Order: sequence, then structure tokens, then C-alpha cells
Amino acid sequence: YWFALSNPFMGRLDISKFLTANTNINTIITGKTVYTYNAISGWEGKNTGEIYPAQGFMVATASSGSLNIQINSNQQIGKVGNKESNANEIRPLSDMITFIVQANGIEKKVYANINERAENGFDDNDAFTLFSNNNENIIDPYFEVENKNIFKNEFKSLPYQVPINFHSSKASEVRLSAHNIPNDVNVSIIDITTNEERDLRDSAFCFIANIGENENRFIVSFSKNEVVINDIENKTYISLYPNPAKDYTLLQIGNSQSPTKIIIKD
Repeated sequence: YWFALSNPFMGRLDISKFLTANTNINTIITGKTVYTYNAISGWEGKNTGEIYPAQGFMVATASSGSLNIQINSNQQIGKVGNKESNANEIRPLSDMITFIVQANGIEKKVYANINERAENGFDDNDAFTLFSNNNENIIDPYFEVENKNIFKNEFKSLPYQVPINFHSSKASEVRLSAHNIPNDVNVSIIDITTNEERDLRDSAFCFIANIGENENRFIVSFSKNEVVINDIENKTYISLYPNPAKDYTLLQIGNSQSPTKIIIKD
């Protein structure tokens, strides 16, 4: 008999801890097993590993009817008794880099996250988008990762670039802004058609969305912000020399010796 369950926590569920706490799960093939599904490999049986937040999974039991299956917080990865370890917990959407699209008085969001457990291509850390089909005023943004439409894009390392498309039922004025950008990360959008690049930390990006997907128009670029000049705690200083300058001046930022993108603001 099969039962459908899900991880109710924002942290990852340790499969081995779950199985150890539940002795009433039937022995299947080799040992106790839970089954998870993903778009890459389909159904997969596991007796170790993890269940992601809100992810569903299946278990087989010896009998039908009411069962007492234990899912508690101590089964989370990173939990030792009632104490937290230093595990890399999955971040909630509210803590991720958030892209807000505003058009026709309606707001839609997509999310990006740097996650050392993810890949820079499509994997089961990413989440598919669902398009709105009953309101022509909605502009649906989505990332295109390996020809898949992604609502939440998690990637492993920087630098990283990903196409962003905008599903639109009519021509609309669109305002795109980015929020929750970490201090050590630069996020910009590149308009391929005009070769314009806009730093989304400083200001929003406005454009006209055409009917359709608006594909092959925009790329979101993530890069490492190697130096934060106003980081007093880490004692990053800048020097200009010779001073006064004659013909040219040299700019030294801390101990940096690598090529650096410099934005000077008044």
C-alpha cells in the first residue's frame, strides 16, 4: 500500500533519520525505502539522502488504513537533538535574490540563489514556472535554463549568466527591479538587442514587452563584487597616485591585483 507524504519543514529532511524513526515502513527490494520524483530521472528509491522543503515523497507499507508515521524537526539535516549544526540549510524564497516585474498594475516575482549544493545548470534545486492564462495584463518572468522555464534558479558559483524571458499576452510597459542582493554580489541585466547593461542594485530597468516570450532579448548576469570600498570593518582602502596627477593617475584598492569593474558615484 502506498502513502503520499511531504516534508513540512523549511530545512531538508534526512531520509535515514526518517526511516530510523519509522519501523512500520515495509521492506522494499533492499531495506526500507522512500521514493522521490524529479523531472530529470523520474521516480527514484532512496534509503539515504534528503527530502527538500515541501517536497513530496512516497512510502510503501505492509497494511492500509490509519498509520502513525513520525515526521519531526529532529529528522532535519543540521539538527542534532534540539540543536542546530552548521549545515547549509535551504534558504526560503524571502531570503533569495528577488526579481520583481511590474506591469499593468500587477506584480510578479522570480528568484535566484547561490547554493553550493546546486549545479550551474538545471537540477532539482530549480523550480518550474506556471504561466497565468486568464489575465492578459500579467507579465510572467522566467529564467531559461537548458530550455526549461524556471521560476526559482539556484546555481553553484560566480560568475553566472542566465537568459530571462517575459511571457506577455499584449504589448506592455515593464519595470524590472532586483532586491535582497548580497553585498558581495553584482547583479545586472543585459539587453542583447542594444548591448545595454544596467546594474540592478542601483535602479530598475524599464522596457516594452512584446506579445510572446520576449526570448533572446535579455540576460541576467551575476558576478562577484570582489571589493566593497566602504567596508570599514575589513579595512579596505583606496589610494590615488601620483597626487597631484600629471597626465594620468593610478588607483589602488586594498591589495587587489585583478581586473576590477569600478563604479564611481557622487
